[in-house]
Amino acid sequence: MGAGYVGAGSDSLVERGQAAPGRRWGVVHTLTSQSRMALLTVVLALVWAAPAAASDVYVANVGSGTVSQFDVGFSGALSPKNPATVLAGASPQGVAVSPDGNSVYVTNSPLPQGKGTVSQYSVGAFGALVPKSPAMVSAGIAPFEIAVSPDGHSVYVTNSNGGTVSQYDVGPGGALAHKTPEKVAAGQSPGGVAVSPDGTSVYVTNVGSGTVSRYVVLAGGKLGKTPTTVPAGSGPFDVAVSPDSKSVYVTNLGSSTIRQYTVGVGGALAPKSPATVSSASATVGIAVSPDGTSVYVSNEGSVVSQYDVVGAGGALAPKSPPTVPAGNSPDKVAVSPNAPHNVYVTNGNSNDVSQYDVGAGGALAPKSPATVPVGTSPFGIAVRPTLGAPPPPPAPAIGDVIASVQALGLPGGIEGALLAKLTGAQRDLDANNRGGACGKLGAFINQVKAHSAKKIPAATDAQAVIDQATAVSQSLGCGG
Repeated sequence: MGAGYVGAGSDSLVERGQAAPGRRWGVVHTLTSQSRMALLTVVLALVWAAPAAASDVYVANVGSGTVSQFDVGFSGALSPKNPATVLAGASPQGVAVSPDGNSVYVTNSPLPQGKGTVSQYSVGAFGALVPKSPAMVSAGIAPFEIAVSPDGHSVYVTNSNGGTVSQYDVGPGGALAHKTPEKVAAGQSPGGVAVSPDGTSVYVTNVGSGTVSRYVVLAGGKLGKTPTTVPAGSGPFDVAVSPDSKSVYVTNLGSSTIRQYTVGVGGALAPKSPATVSSASATVGIAVSPDGTSVYVSNEGSVVSQYDVVGAGGALAPKSPPTVPAGNSPDKVAVSPNAPHNVYVTNGNSNDVSQYDVGAGGALAPKSPATVPVGTSPFGIAVRPTLGAPPPPPAPAIGDVIASVQALGLPGGIEGALLAKLTGAQRDLDANNRGGACGKLGAFINQVKAHSAKKIPAATDAQAVIDQATAVSQSLGCGG
């Protein structure tokens, strides 16, 4: 991991390496009285998607405050979209794509001790990201990693400096809303998060506690308040679950190992034999191939380790060769969802993404070019599958119609009358009175029609507002 921000204690964040061109975020937990170790850098989400051809890749750039967006070519090579980036919040970190491919979520972690947010985007034409309304929802303190449930109905975010996991419902159009309760307790400095493909368990690494917590997923996607916790070595950082939900793998940043667990009855974790496998150097990100036969791990030593999954037991064994080169300070790993497979790795200190072909037996080979540039300090990366035509843009909201009316510069009396109907419709909608909202929208549309080419001089302006209000009405299911 590169220069940036680490904790001067288990729960505080301070800057390290003032002159570093790219800043990274993390939490330090005191392992011994003699040593401190940077254990939680910006956690960026690996997202496993349903089998389909990959079409788009998204990367969170912590130092730039942006998300890079790429097209995936026929060979799997990345090329920037136009525009190449979209704005995110402060210090964007984790990235996740919804299973239907229509929404992208990014965690934002302002420091020091800032309460974070989650940016939410719709996927528009050609895979380009468009902010939803609202563009962000609140999270806890220092949100890091993010994961979406396999059914697409729930989203989970680890709050590193808050010691909690935020949980969200996914509503119409992919918009997030807090569940009740908004958060559940975690261990010290929660980092990685993954949902089992069968949807029954959520696993969270607790970097400062040296443990992994397993939460049962209750009705409506809520997490059980009392997780079961097992030891996970020194600095457990990232977590991945096998496609059959029978194995869990955890990187250990402090011991250059990978912990491997068998999932037992009720999702409980038990160490495999052996409980750990060695790696080239400090282990950071981890991903399992969609077919469950290979595991890829990024290492601080500018390499990616690659493993075979041996037999039904799910134990790991190094491939030949055991590593392939990566960029400077590789972080998160993402695998495209279907053949021909590709693997992508963010390199935090070289400001690029390594891209690999997956050959026979799951072995990696660098593409040409081996890397593509991104923004400053890239971390989170997610791959979106091709799922047919992109969805239509979301219907405008009542607030959009209000803004359109205000932009017309109408006389005060007519503007006030029109805005009164719209604000009344919004109040009814907020009170869950859909019938009242529909009635006021209908009255608004009729009044605009009556004033077209009169008090609203340009008939085209009137028609544009009518069309906008009609779209809102249709989205609410209003009749007529």
